[in-house]
Amino acid sequence: MENAARRLLEIYKDWAARYGSNIEARAVRKLSSGAGMEMQLEVFELLSSIDRSLTEMEQRRPLRVYRKSYHQWVLMALNVPAAWTGGSDANAVFVAPHLDHLETFADMLDYEEPPLPDEAVAGLRSVVDDALALLQSDTSITDGLKNYMFKLLDDLRTSLDEETILDNFDYRVAADRLWVSLWAAAGQSTANKDSWRATASRMAENVFTSFMGSGPAIAAGYHIAAITAGGS
Repeated sequence: MENAARRLLEIYKDWAARYGSNIEARAVRKLSSGAGMEMQLEVFELLSSIDRSLTEMEQRRPLRVYRKSYHQWVLMALNVPAAWTGGSDANAVFVAPHLDHLETFADMLDYEEPPLPDEAVAGLRSVVDDALALLQSDTSITDGLKNYMFKLLDDLRTSLDEETILDNFDYRVAADRLWVSLWAAAGQSTANKDSWRATASRMAENVFTSFMGSGPAIAAGYHIAAITAGGS
């Protein structure tokens, strides 16, 4: 099972190692390539999973340090306070104490991951069907995003049909990945923008309400939609 915090730490450390005064952050992250954009999408998916886990764990005990660091982890994804153009400063973006907190939170996640409610699984099945129908009819989505979403949706539908992912952390990660991808599709689409947005919003309402903190994750979704629409 994937540990979202540990995977995010791995990506951040890799990016930080490649930052430099003579290379732009968007070049470090290879945002002009399909693989680079997929990794940027993955980062927001991981942040969404982490936020959900934090929300669940905060019901049992205070986690003020990690909640404060979560804000910084989001800023790292957005490359704040640095800029996307010009040289890049890893120390300004990837602040060491907050990376340390991300590592210790990853350790906590190894021991605490409660099961998903059944109603979330049922809601996801409906969203998968609707997203597949939209994807098949929308010719304005780029091939890179379309291929990514087709694979994700096919994997999710197969797993749901075979009932192999209930109460599984991989299910949660896949659900977060789909939700962010729906917003990416909304950002790209010129034919069905409102339908993509409605599907993403319905997923937030019907699937994630019981296990995902919506605020930061929704902000991430809008950010991805903006990046994709702008062709960055």
